Amino acid sequence: MPFPYTAIPTLDVWQKDSSAVLSVRSSDPVLQVIDSLVAASHRVGMQEIKQETLFYLRQALKFWLKKVNVVPGNQAPEGLSSTNLPKTAKFSGREGRTDAISALLLIVNEGLRDLLHVSSDPMLTIRLNELYGADNHGVASDQQWLQKHADVSVFLTSEATQRKYKLRFREGVAWRWVDSGYVRFDSTDNRESESNDQMVHFVMDERGRIYAGFDKDAVWFKHSSLVGGQNAHAAGRMRLQSGLVTFVENDSGHYQPAHQHMRNLLRRLQLYGAPLTSTTVRRIGDKKTFAATEMLANQGAWPDGYTGY
Repeated sequence: MPFPYTAIPTLDVWQKDSSAVLSVRSSDPVLQVIDSLVAASHRVGMQEIKQETLFYLRQALKFWLKKVNVVPGNQAPEGLSSTNLPKTAKFSGREGRTDAISALLLIVNEGLRDLLHVSSDPMLTIRLNELYGADNHGVASDQQWLQKHADVSVFLTSEATQRKYKLRFREGVAWRWVDSGYVRFDSTDNRESESNDQMVHFVMDERGRIYAGFDKDAVWFKHSSLVGGQNAHAAGRMRLQSGLVTFVENDSGHYQPAHQHMRNLLRRLQLYGAPLTSTTVRRIGDKKTFAATEMLANQGAWPDGYTGY
């Protein structure tokens, strides 16, 4: 194998290097995303969008290395218990691909460090969060409300309390805690829709975890509630039907998500194996809609060229 890489290999070389005995690539959704991004990095005119492609490639490689064949703990929300989540691995990646995945990650990190002029991987992570993340613009109002109305506010600051709203993906289907156990999450019954439009708040944190839901009984519940006021990589509202994300809107005053943050979400859903062929994205400003495939095919702006919120 040509390790260490001195540049991102061609798709043919990459697929040969990352092959595994008695395993087909179609059984590994994350590897398929990696393949597509490796191919994209070699397209004509790639220099203008190279940084974003490398960012998503880095995310996919890190996800693969962290999750390959990990059997989830299926922890219930704080103070509750459940055993009804499917006890399956995140995806069927094979350890035989690990050397190639690790080698590719090294060269991707090197490329991003050069593009962004940073000297270490920890600094690179910080810089990428600055570039591709969504700041919580409502920190001051959050704190003011919490100080005055702590008894009627919802603000989840620990993983244990956030777990109730965390989407758990199994074979591309989103499960979430409802009432007394995990179910294929469905927002169309309006139980957690602020406006009875079959949609719920969602936030994707900087680690890629997606939280969705809304507490109608709370006097104060904001997007920032789901992640304890932290910055995020995506936010807005979404519609889920039997665990499938069918509609997404960049509607969040706290995070003011733009085209980049919607792509962040869609790329993460790909890593979870979620089908996106029937997923639509709506821009809150003018209510214009785009297919998820359009959003992923375009970089640097919305598919119609608009760059605003």
